[in-house]
Amino acid sequence: MFAFDFVPLGGGSPIHRDWNDTDAKYPVDSDQFPEDKTEKGIEYHVAPAVREHMTDLLQCIASRGRPRADIAEGSASTIMCVLANLSLQLKRSLTWDEAQGRVVGDDQANALLARPYRAPWVHPAADNV
Repeated sequence: MFAFDFVPLGGGSPIHRDWNDTDAKYPVDSDQFPEDKTEKGIEYHVAPAVREHMTDLLQCIASRGRPRADIAEGSASTIMCVLANLSLQLKRSLTWDEAQGRVVGDDQANALLARPYRAPWVHPAADNV
């Protein structure tokens, strides 16, 4: 069983959706969105949530508002996942300096934050952007 809950900050109606992939090959709204059946690599259980986010983003572009899942939240979520994986790999706790975008006092962990790119591309950094 897959499900998601969305509770808007600052008001609005919560949304809950269930989908049991053992009962059906496609989610409940697949008749409304038949392209889901041919989309390569789609994760059916999250397709409705992705549509909600895309709709919200387009509305915010029109209204110049802030999306419910803006870049700051996405960045923080990604950083936490990367740090958790690095902490497991290195078998120690890490302290993140958000302002510097680096792990405090840990050159080994910082070296693992980016890998070398294939030439002619370079990893963007303050000194080359």
